[in-house]
Amino acid sequence: MATKRPKKRNKQTVAAQRARYKKQQEELVAQKAGKKKRSAKEIAVIVISVIVALGLMLPSLAQIFAQPSTSESIPTTVEGFQERYQPLVDELQGELAADPTNQDAQLELANTYFQWGSYAQMFAGTEDFQAEVERVFGEAKNAYAAYLELVGNTDSEEAKQAAVSEALCDYYTGNSAQAITSLEDLAEKTDFASAWANLGMIYASQGSTDQAIECYEKGAAADPDDALGVKSYCEQQIESLQNPPESAEVTVDEDDAGDDSAAGDGSSTTDGSDAETGEGENS
Repeated sequence: MATKRPKKRNKQTVAAQRARYKKQQEELVAQKAGKKKRSAKEIAVIVISVIVALGLMLPSLAQIFAQPSTSESIPTTVEGFQERYQPLVDELQGELAADPTNQDAQLELANTYFQWGSYAQMFAGTEDFQAEVERVFGEAKNAYAAYLELVGNTDSEEAKQAAVSEALCDYYTGNSAQAITSLEDLAEKTDFASAWANLGMIYASQGSTDQAIECYEKGAAADPDDALGVKSYCEQQIESLQNPPESAEVTVDEDDAGDDSAAGDGSSTTDGSDAETGEGENS
């Protein structure tokens, strides 16, 4: 199926759009992560946006839940996301064509792809849409790898975060094993708080509680003043893992105890769920 390419916008339009996105990020990062319960994948992106703060243009799904106060709505289709992000990609690729050593443009290209994929995955309800999301994350991974090759090391905060984001591209496309390997290597070499936090998140999502807690503890220790927002995040996750909320108890009247056989007629239980369903919601 041919990909629909939007009309290319002029540089002034693209620059204005980029400025609006940056302003939106600044407003929404200030709101932090909100109160909504999040899935493991949401947490991964949230950690990035809280840690990086205003330094990078990475989004979080918390920003979407926060209902951004802008006149532009979030796209919900493949074509809508392409129209939103492809002009930015085209401009950045043009800058790189003129100067392949432009580290800033290379990093922004990677971040733009990552933002594109992060938002789009929320609406990927079809196989074609999911394939497009995986393609975008693949582009992001390649762009981060190219940036890290240009930089040549992970000494700077930007390079460390780029390495974390590159690993998360693997996670989002189903390659958790590679994501873990990459994050472990980065965390051990640099003691970067974001690497430990995201590694803990992945372990927690797999049910490896002890490993998750160990990583969260190291993440908190690597950000002792909570300057990156990682310490408070990790401490909250440790508390949640060590003291999980108790399951709600369902009281059944004795008069109704003999009605269990009626469950087969389509009637529901008191809370509409059973133990197995509850476990599935946490996976």
